[in-house]
Amino acid sequence: MKRLLSILGLSLMVGMVAIAQESGAQAEQTLNISLNNFSFTLEGQGPNEAIKLEAGKTYAFHFKNTDKLDHEILWGQSFMLNDKGQREDYETNLFEAIEIKVEGDGWDAISPGLIELELKAGKEIEIVVSIPEDVKGEWEMGCFVTGHHEAGMHTPIVID
Repeated sequence: MKRLLSILGLSLMVGMVAIAQESGAQAEQTLNISLNNFSFTLEGQGPNEAIKLEAGKTYAFHFKNTDKLDHEILWGQSFMLNDKGQREDYETNLFEAIEIKVEGDGWDAISPGLIELELKAGKEIEIVVSIPEDVKGEWEMGCFVTGHHEAGMHTPIVID
């Protein structure tokens, strides 16, 4: 079953800062990523170009959905298929074991891991994540809203 954090508020900026607060870590680098035209675009790069990260480093991922469509953000490896043979999730999720706390306007939530974010059109979110040493390798960030992944909305993540 998917754990889903849905971003509904107007111009809501949520920081998943529990990880940084508990460990005393601060983001060492901010990655500004826009979601538009079935792509993830890291500032300074082209659409769906590989995002390179270093294990042991803490990143602030600032996502902005500049599209007119809602999008999902998932991180993982190997695809799960639905009964129609369409990709719908990852078998292995990159941030599944990280406990997070999310706070918004009048609400908060605690999750034992981050599997998926749903980002409404025109909204943005920032998450702070410390990349564990044991996740080095090739991963992917993708959107599994029906037809989006197939339309090219996925990008490689390489963790050294």
